[in-house]
Parts: sequence; C-alpha cells; structure tokens
Amino acid sequence: MDLRALLLVIGVAIAGGPAEAQSLKLTGTAGVLSEWQLAGDVTETGPNQFSGPLTWKHVGLCHPNGPVEQSGQINLQISGSEMSSKLQATIRLEGAQCTYKGTLGSTGFMDCSNMKGVPVSISIK
Repeated sequence: MDLRALLLVIGVAIAGGPAEAQSLKLTGTAGVLSEWQLAGDVTETGPNQFSGPLTWKHVGLCHPNGPVEQSGQINLQISGSEMSSKLQATIRLEGAQCTYKGTLGSTGFMDCSNMKGVPVSISIK
C-alpha cells in the first residue's frame, strides 16, 4: 500500500470513529408538595437516550439528622421537538423500579411498585 492510500485509510478511520457522548445535567422536584429535589448527570447511551446517577434530597420538613438523601439511577429517553420534548424514564431508587412520563419542564407522573401517580418535574441544563 502506498503512502497516499495509507493516509486515506487513516483519515477515514479517524473521521468514522465514535463521537464523544453528550452529557446533560438533570434537576427537578418530586412529590405532592415538591418535597424532593432531584439532581443528576446523565450521559448519552444511544440516540436520544441517556443514563446516569440520580440523587434525591428531601427538602420538606426537617429530619432530626439533617436532610434525607437517596441515590438511584435513571435511564431517560427524549423525543419530540425542542420546545415540547417528551420524556420517558425508568428510575431505580432504593430497590424500587419506577416509570416516569412527562414533558420537559412540566409536571409528569411517576409510578412505582409501592406508589402510583407521584408528581415529578424534570428540567435539563
């Protein structure tokens, strides 16, 4: 193989290499009184699909030992236009698996095995 052909193969390999995964910061609230704050960083795992850790912090009535925090995982799928993006998510939190459907920045609802219809609002930065 001559030098020009080798450089062409290397150039095609570099151009066709994997793109850097997009990262998003999630924030939001959950609960009837928005008593939980949500925060997480998710990374793109496929087209319009993201996954990552999610922290829940109870900001309602004070707990004697300080705010309660729980860690979980979220798998998120985003569809629709930028102005009205629809979100579908699977959230694992302390052994429970929940499903969420909503619109970006608006309140949707999360159903878990131990509770149904929990209001949740998720925003992406």
